[in-house]
Amino acid sequence: MKISERLAVMSAETPMTMPLLADGNALQHLQEELKSAYDVLVVDMPRSIAVQNPTLIAEATDVVIVTDMTLAATRDTIRLLGFLQSVTPNARLWIVGNRVGASSDLEVTRKDFEASIERPLALAIAYDPKSAALAAKQGKPIVAAAKGTKIAGAMKQLYDMICSIEGAPGKAKKAPGLADLVAKARQMLQPKKSS
Repeated sequence: MKISERLAVMSAETPMTMPLLADGNALQHLQEELKSAYDVLVVDMPRSIAVQNPTLIAEATDVVIVTDMTLAATRDTIRLLGFLQSVTPNARLWIVGNRVGASSDLEVTRKDFEASIERPLALAIAYDPKSAALAAKQGKPIVAAAKGTKIAGAMKQLYDMICSIEGAPGKAKKAPGLADLVAKARQMLQPKKSS
């Protein structure tokens, strides 16, 4: 769907009852076509597709891993970091903790999680089911439906983090305003002109 002259969004869903099957060659062809039309691609994919089709992320400059704070997620994050280091060694890696504080019986504390993966979280997104339900009910993003909440603030930080062009995680200079980032993102997403 073309949102504007500079932004297009493509999405797909499969029923939860269907196994996730992906044709790596078709995905790679699609990626090549999109790369020839746009300056920047943002791809959201489950780790299983990334692992089965490493060429899809081989040229990534930045990779954001979203995880929770469980023992299984700690193990999987360690494995995924090792995989990404071999496939795309020059990419900046960002680890985002999702649903932080979801339970008083945490399997892994943030401190232990960060020690296990040998790097700090770039961002922690709080567990806020009320804001998520409100956003779903209104059919709006959380930042619009639940303004001023911790989760909306974290989502804005995530946006700023993904849109940052300079600096490594944890070493960012004062971030430009949201309007500046939107303008920069729009500029970057402008389709390449044919000569």
